[in-house]
Amino acid sequence: RMVDGPVMSLSTVRNYLKNILDLYERLYLATKNARAVKKIAENYGLKVRHIESDDIPGYGDRYAKVKNPKIPDSISNGMLMIDFKSVDNAFNVSDALEDGGVGHSCVSLGGVETYYCHPATTTPSELSPEEQEKATIKPGMLRISCGIEEDLPSKFEEVCKRLFPEREAVSVAASAA
Repeated sequence: RMVDGPVMSLSTVRNYLKNILDLYERLYLATKNARAVKKIAENYGLKVRHIESDDIPGYGDRYAKVKNPKIPDSISNGMLMIDFKSVDNAFNVSDALEDGGVGHSCVSLGGVETYYCHPATTTPSELSPEEQEKATIKPGMLRISCGIEEDLPSKFEEVCKRLFPEREAVSVAASAA
């Protein structure tokens, strides 16, 4: 209603109804990608915030009416916050993924494609550094809305290997211990 107003046109209603048909499958694929990207980021020692549907009472129930019973996993919204420790690192990751054909940089997130947003330089940039810290917005943080691209996890891992080679050695050594 915020975007299309309280009384929707027939074409808007038709689009909503068409898009609801595969909503659960899209959420499932986005969740699968978010979980894979989270695991890769954590292997590189990066701090990740990801809210799963099981973390919020009733969240998963909202999709019960459109859920495909063939897909038993719980879902999330595919949204991640990853702290890459610096503004340059955050931009290097989003640029490299976009150059690799996965996702787009933007200021608003959500959709079937992967999108990246650097909160410290978008709307929250109007906050003072103290207010950003209080809101847990760090300069190197990148918000990633995982889409349904099959190659997102592998492309993300390629970018991490290339941009953070010193962290890979640490994560491999830590895994072996």
